[in-house]
Parts: sequence; structure tokens; C-alpha cells
Amino acid sequence: YSQLGYELLAQILEKTTGNTFHELASDLFSRYGLKNTYHPDAKNYTNLVKGYEEAENGKLSLATNSLENYAAAGSFISNAGDLNQWNELLYSGKLVREETLALMKTRYATRLHPVFDKIEYGYGLLFKEGENAIQIGAFGYAPGFVSACYHYPQSNMNLILLENTARKLDNFKETFRAQTEIMELLKSQRSS
Repeated sequence: YSQLGYELLAQILEKTTGNTFHELASDLFSRYGLKNTYHPDAKNYTNLVKGYEEAENGKLSLATNSLENYAAAGSFISNAGDLNQWNELLYSGKLVREETLALMKTRYATRLHPVFDKIEYGYGLLFKEGENAIQIGAFGYAPGFVSACYHYPQSNMNLILLENTARKLDNFKETFRAQTEIMELLKSQRSS
């Protein structure tokens, strides 16, 4: 996983299709009925929540960085319902072919993750080392926003967590504490 890699992929798609990444993303979301998911420069969304970041003194301030800088790496604007639908489409084989999904689930690399420590990566998906198909997905961070989008294949359940406040940015384990604690609860229920 790398933001640069996703940006490069977006540029390749633009070059080969003749469409902008914004147009390609909008077409994909429309085709699959994701009515509340947008490319960040779509500008047709209304009533969007603001993102906040915690300063070193503990005070919250409005996040001012642009989401457009991270579009290909995942800073789309969405809601929990659409992300749940995305997971349903992806893991049922309706969004990509089964062979492609198998490639996405194949573990190709291991590296240190700022939250999970040692983690294994497929194509765009994360797996905690040593866990076999317990939870598959990714965390997300864009200025002022923190998210988790995970699928639990053994129970066919999805976990979608969205926050518009990013805290303790000097320690991502703390930034994502709520997400990891809920994920641990789900895993403990699964094993009991």
C-alpha cells in the first residue's frame, strides 16, 4: 500500500481510458448505486461534516488540508451505508471477478504498520499477521477524518467506523484506539 502507488494507478487509468479519475470514480459509484459516495472534487455534495484535528494542547481545530490530494489513495467522501454496500459488493464477487478478489486477498508483503505493528498486505487489503481470514480491510486517515472499513468473512459481517475528529496524531495507535478496541471485541465474540 502506498499513496504514490494509488496515484500512479489513477494516472494510468486516466491515460488508458481518456477519462479523468473523477469521471471514472463517479461512473463506478453510480453503476453500483453508491449514491452517497463522491470523489472529493465532485463539489456536488451538501451538508458535509467538517473534519477536526486535535492540537498538541488538546484543543480541536478545523482541518484545513484538502482531500483532493489523496483521492486515489482513498479520500473519497462516503457514509457508513455506502461503505457497507461497497463491502457487500466487493466480497460477494459483484464488484470484481473472483480471481481478482483472490489476488487482493493474497498476502504479498509484510511491513510495520503504525497501528497494528506487523501487518500483511494484499492488493489494497490488510491482514493482521497470524490471523487467518478473521478480519480483512483497511484503516483510513485524511486530515480531520479517521475511518475503519473491515469485513469478517467467517460471519459475513462488516464493520464501518467513521469519525470526523482525528486525535493524538503523534501516535496513530491512540488515533485509532476506538477502532482497534471495537475490532478486538468483535474478534473475542467470534472466538467464544
